[in-house]
Amino acid sequence: MNLGFYTLIFHYTPAIGAGTGWEKYHFFLFLSTALLINSLVQALFMTNADELSELVRTGTLDFALLKPIDTQFLVSLTRIEWSALGNFVVGLGLMGYSLCKLHYLPGLVQIVLYPVYIVCGVAIYYSLMIALAATSVVAGPQSDAV
Repeated sequence: MNLGFYTLIFHYTPAIGAGTGWEKYHFFLFLSTALLINSLVQALFMTNADELSELVRTGTLDFALLKPIDTQFLVSLTRIEWSALGNFVVGLGLMGYSLCKLHYLPGLVQIVLYPVYIVCGVAIYYSLMIALAATSVVAGPQSDAV
């Protein structure tokens, strides 16, 4: 749907932004990067972040805290949603298609740094997501009794 929407926009508009040079396949290359990052976050972390509030509500987070493993790692990577990796494949295909249409071959440094930047994007997305999910963990009322 997203790709169809942008194809429709570029059917009537040759470029986005005055003088920036963002034509159809430049934008599709950017869109493929967003697809890669989003699919990795959804596959690895999103389901687990959704379940964090349920772990707190049911009290099973206490059992995770007692295990001799990093709790954030355990809570973040309990389940992997393999079906979300379909968007990863679509992102790779869109990237290859866009690079072919642009007649652009990235250099060695760009090929090496691109996965690093993808990992940085996933880390930023994950840190924001886990910070918001952690707001479900609130300390109970404090007791004044000694």
